[in-house]
Amino acid sequence: MFSSGILSSYERAIAMRLFVACVASALVLTPAFASSDEAKEPKAEKICRANKQATGTRLAKKKICKTAEEWATEDQRNANDLRNVQRMTQ
Repeated sequence: MFSSGILSSYERAIAMRLFVACVASALVLTPAFASSDEAKEPKAEKICRANKQATGTRLAKKKICKTAEEWATEDQRNANDLRNVQRMTQ
């Protein structure tokens, strides 16, 4: 194949096809080898609750959506506020 040092047109065509196939496979497989460090964190699921503070009507309900962590923080804050109010009234 390379005995004379000069490639025939057939050998050049084969070499070019091999080169194109290698480049194409590299482009296709690159995302498969991406590092897992760049993986995004999954989005936290939202939990929706109806706001029951609206007075004067049964129709005016406002839906509030937060993550479970945000709801836990708010529930803890509300429990602390209730405890403080009960402590002050005794």
